[in-house]
Amino acid sequence: MFRLSYIARAAASSSAAAAKVPTQHQLDVLRRKTIRAAKVFSDYNFRQYFIQHTKERYAKFELPAATPEEAQRFVTESVDGLRQMRRMALVNALYSHQRVILDPKAPAMEPLDYTEHAAPKAADDDEKH
Repeated sequence: MFRLSYIARAAASSSAAAAKVPTQHQLDVLRRKTIRAAKVFSDYNFRQYFIQHTKERYAKFELPAATPEEAQRFVTESVDGLRQMRRMALVNALYSHQRVILDPKAPAMEPLDYTEHAAPKAADDDEKH
């Protein structure tokens, strides 16, 4: 269902000796997929939080300085987090009702028509004029 095959296979390896260190390209692909999954949230606040959280998380992790075990653990947690985020976005889409005004994805609000709520004119007033 999800196209995480080569990243998931690298993360699924349990022994440290057999675990391959992920490349920077694999981390970039995983980061892009996570940000894309965060953009699916229909609620503005959730969407902005997860995008910012993802950017900060990947900015903190430095591949050259990490040991193979740390890199493997980071990839495993990231793949699990991506799957979890996709499920959360689906649930969020099912139960979201109102949009936040600041949301650029929200439909434009139409101006209110105050004439609907005005007191109706009497029929005999129209006939006199």
